[in-house]
Amino acid sequence: MRPLFLFRISLPLKLSQNLGEEILVVPVDGSHWINMKIILEELHSRGHEITVLCSAKSWYIPSNSSIYTSINVPMMEDEADRDFYITMIQDVMYRRSYPNFIRTFYQQYLLTSALGDGHTILAKLSGKILEDVVLMKRLRDTKFDIVLTDPALPLGVILGGYLKLPMVFNVRWINTGEGHLTIAPSPVSYVPIPGSELHHQMDFQERIKNLLHYLYSVYEQYFIINPAYIDIFQKYFHPGTDLLSLELSTLNLQLKCNQVSFLDTDKVLRQK
Repeated sequence: MRPLFLFRISLPLKLSQNLGEEILVVPVDGSHWINMKIILEELHSRGHEITVLCSAKSWYIPSNSSIYTSINVPMMEDEADRDFYITMIQDVMYRRSYPNFIRTFYQQYLLTSALGDGHTILAKLSGKILEDVVLMKRLRDTKFDIVLTDPALPLGVILGGYLKLPMVFNVRWINTGEGHLTIAPSPVSYVPIPGSELHHQMDFQERIKNLLHYLYSVYEQYFIINPAYIDIFQKYFHPGTDLLSLELSTLNLQLKCNQVSFLDTDKVLRQK
């Protein structure tokens, strides 16, 4: 498997050279669909065949489209209604009465609690999809060339890894934060952790705060997110594989690929 990572929202050069490539897309509903839709429209205009996995109860991703074929699978929308997301956003975004130093940690705690429930649901849904013999045979028989996925939710990463397909992320971060932090020197004294509300010029107190945010992100990944998927990786993957290692392989191998970007979101947006 040779995963790739999008820093400028690009796909491998091979797709720009050969028309009619088969692309499996595993998106995330809601606002995340906006950027994914733009990419899919451009891919369709270049002659690629696109298959999108989405929920029959999707809020914004249409099951009927002229640019892609959809396959209905169980997603978060089937288990969590909009109130789940609305409550999470309200709890995380609007706690402005707390002092700044405390507020960001409290917001992170609330987000972690919500994400913990969300990843438990996602792990269960991922298991259902992998156990669906008919669906998995259909995906294998299609002989996809690549998986384009939104890493905010790891279903696409799990499917790409299981099907042994190269993967592309449509954004430059994973569910634990900024992708650059995983592949480039990022000392916490100078590089603010996402969610810390800090900038690159930090005083001593702010550096302490940034370090605490970093330690919390490590705790979140290893004790909240990874454990939810233990059973799936033990059953369907080689020993020693976990969600984080699969995501990081997607990021780290980008350094060795040096692929030329063929799809630049900024250019596409300017054409809209």
